[in-house]
Amino acid sequence: MHFNMNASLNNWATFSAIVVLILLLNNTVLFAQEATDSDWSFEIQIAENEYYLFEGMINERYPIEMYLQIGWNFCGESDNNRWNARQLDGWYLYKKVGKKIPLVGSIKYGDPAPFIRLYVPATLEDEPHETTCDLENYEEVFTATGYDFQNLFWQTKNMDELYPVDLHLVHDFSWKTAANLDFKWRGIELASFDLTTQSGVEYIQWVDVMAAKKVGNDYYAIIEFGHLSIPGSTGSGYCGAGVETYLAFLKLNKQLEWETFEIHHVESCIEEIPEGTVTYDVDFPERGLKMNN
Repeated sequence: MHFNMNASLNNWATFSAIVVLILLLNNTVLFAQEATDSDWSFEIQIAENEYYLFEGMINERYPIEMYLQIGWNFCGESDNNRWNARQLDGWYLYKKVGKKIPLVGSIKYGDPAPFIRLYVPATLEDEPHETTCDLENYEEVFTATGYDFQNLFWQTKNMDELYPVDLHLVHDFSWKTAANLDFKWRGIELASFDLTTQSGVEYIQWVDVMAAKKVGNDYYAIIEFGHLSIPGSTGSGYCGAGVETYLAFLKLNKQLEWETFEIHHVESCIEEIPEGTVTYDVDFPERGLKMNN
């Protein structure tokens, strides 16, 4: 038998070309499918209000603005953080200058001896002492006896005299949030669902889209959301570390109108809720939420 090497090479080249073409076609189909699937999405937006914003004057001469957040660290001598001072971070600026000056410190709400201390640190790495709440390496300080921001005084580290600070509140601190579920097409928001208003839950701190699917011309989603049982809790006391969790079913119709909204409270520290009372099928979110007896 005569073996034709050139013919074999040609056949192999033809076979290889066909395989490559098939792979390319498959990849093209997969890419097209992925692109189609990613054309739309449900996305979460949570606006928090966990900050203070003040405007005012130092010594009735220097207009300032001050922004403060309450953090999750504490300082003090108690073993129970309920009685310790809570972390404050933020900035202030002189309105004529506009440059933000960093602030670190703490606020103690309860007796004995409540206070506010806000330091301009010498470096951004400097932090108040975990027991005394004092900061040695600072350039300026705002202080108050009590926890009223209307009674602050200011001085630099080398000053002996304290100067009064007159502040008025522009934005009050709150644990309440504003949560929205947005329907986006190619990155463009076409519909937005006000989850906070519709659910009646004012302290939504996290939201997860558990399942989402298009069936016909309608869009479906199962979402889970919740918050600490006691928003802002120090973790101690009754339900201090508890959580409240909710499941919701939503349907968006062809006209991009929110047609269906169903919500169930499924986990709680405050209320007695049996586990597993509400379930869903992640592959078929259009079937909604199922109540189990």
